[in-house]
Amino acid sequence: MNWLGTFGALAAAVLGLLVYFKQKETDRAHQILAERRSLYLEYAEVMARHMFSVIDVNSSQHLERRDALNVISSKLAVVATAEILKKHRELLALLRDKELGDIEGIVEDYFDPNVQKLFDDVLQQMREDALPEEIRYVSR
Repeated sequence: MNWLGTFGALAAAVLGLLVYFKQKETDRAHQILAERRSLYLEYAEVMARHMFSVIDVNSSQHLERRDALNVISSKLAVVATAEILKKHRELLALLRDKELGDIEGIVEDYFDPNVQKLFDDVLQQMREDALPEEIRYVSR
């Protein structure tokens, strides 16, 4: 009869350890998602500074925006998926081409429909990466 109590205690201990490690794994996954969501929101804020305005690429304001974009790009490289990084790099390349395209440094259509489409694609992939399925999609 004594072995039954020992077996029960051992089974409870093993079960407790399994639950503990599973909970630890779940908590870590939630923490990573929370960090990604926070970074993705920061990305949207940084990108919003580029939207729908005439850009003087020689201005200090634009240099500050580009610095912020470089910082957020570095952070994305650490936590974002390969698909998000690919779309983000396409977006950056398009923006850089626009900056280099005007000899006077004034870009009036900086955030044109092509850029908007790439930006929307990046945001959609961020939603898919970091949000529950029922709230991932935005109707237009």
